[in-house]
Amino acid sequence: MPPSELLLALRARPFVPFRLHVSEGATYEIRHPEMMVVAVASVAVAVRADPSSPYYDHVQIVAARHIIRMVPLEQSVDTAVNGDN
Repeated sequence: MPPSELLLALRARPFVPFRLHVSEGATYEIRHPEMMVVAVASVAVAVRADPSSPYYDHVQIVAARHIIRMVPLEQSVDTAVNGDN
């Protein structure tokens, strides 16, 4: 996915939380713009094991070329995959 598209999603006002789907099957929920930093060829995603904790556990580096789609969290994953509305 182009870094410019990821930046547009992070800079949207109001911010709309989204889920990143990666080619290996992993997903990352981006609930706040500060949870992701976009570089030219990769992104850094802050990950929490416990959603109630104010602290992130680690940062996961993901190659931008492996991000296959972004889905708004309000939208069902099945809807996004099947294209049914």
